Amino acid sequence: MKNYSILVLLLLPVFIQAQQASYTVKGKIGSINAPAKIYLVHGEKPSSKVDTAVIQNGQFLFEGSILEPQAVTLTLSYEGTGAFLGPGKREFFNFYLEPGSIQLESPDSLIHASIRGSNVNADNEKLKTAIRQNVRHMQQDMAVYKTFSPERIKDKTIMEKMDSTMHVFNSKEHQIYLDFILQHPNSFVSLDVLKYISGTSPDYPKTAPLFYGLAKAIRLTPSGKSYDQLLKGMKATAVGQMAPDFVQNDPSGHPIRLSALRGQYVLVDFWASWCVPCRAENPNLVNAYKKYHGKGLEILSVSSDDQNGKKSWLAAIQKDGLIWKNVSDLKGRKNAAAALYSIKAIPQNVLLDKTGKIIAKNLRGDALTKKLEELFE
Repeated sequence: MKNYSILVLLLLPVFIQAQQASYTVKGKIGSINAPAKIYLVHGEKPSSKVDTAVIQNGQFLFEGSILEPQAVTLTLSYEGTGAFLGPGKREFFNFYLEPGSIQLESPDSLIHASIRGSNVNADNEKLKTAIRQNVRHMQQDMAVYKTFSPERIKDKTIMEKMDSTMHVFNSKEHQIYLDFILQHPNSFVSLDVLKYISGTSPDYPKTAPLFYGLAKAIRLTPSGKSYDQLLKGMKATAVGQMAPDFVQNDPSGHPIRLSALRGQYVLVDFWASWCVPCRAENPNLVNAYKKYHGKGLEILSVSSDDQNGKKSWLAAIQKDGLIWKNVSDLKGRKNAAAALYSIKAIPQNVLLDKTGKIIAKNLRGDALTKKLEELFE
């Protein structure tokens, strides 16, 4: 079952020019005082920028400037011991900075806070409300299964009913996102939702009409321009297009050119020795190669290992039994072939016909087996 995450979705306002703009965040959380401190965390990593403010009678203030709106987290440490680690109680609140003045208020704690003066967060809340309603319906439908014994839950019929319930939930959630995009072309939340539902490797024929249906002002924001470039890359490698040619060296330093493999069906597989899902998929590729290589299948594995990881790359080839053609420019995540194919995450692959035309993308497991059976049996 494919489950869509229940995310906090962001809405970004329109900025045609990439210019810094000032913001203020004024807060009032009950009557909290020192030693409590509140932290504004710009990002999700421990290395993210952190601003600190003291709290006097529940009041605090943050000021700064941003290039465009961004997701942030407020962390309230009642002991004032830091945003991430240290003793004492902590509370968290996720929201989005945007230029202008944002007011955050709560009668008692950060977790009960509400925001005023922010179109970004107001519009985002509307979408979240629709998502929460769908979640409640799913929970009501699934509640009956909580009364079942572990043995009954394992019953095939029950499992199929549960799967069907989740499928309906996921379909409704996807439709909520899709409807929002179509009904709000002037809202930046539509761009963010589109990026979310399309994933790291957007299907160009499905995604492009939605993106180019957004208002020009949205598409010309920094985030919009970045996504436009991604889609242009996906267009060049969409099913039906001729595969862009490239050449990289094999482990012995000999160059291998993709176009030199024409006349065979070629699976171009993007992976790395450090990629756990990639390594888990390799046995399927080994079986496919052994079964169909004699019938005209070639595999070209393109590694995103870097120079420091060359030994690991070679060891993985040996351990996983990758007896086909392997190449890399040893530039890690900046691998030129991966960039040419707009690869933002691995594993990914493209399947080419004998002329070098892309006929399928991202086939793994049973999907790859089925496609190869269609071609060779």
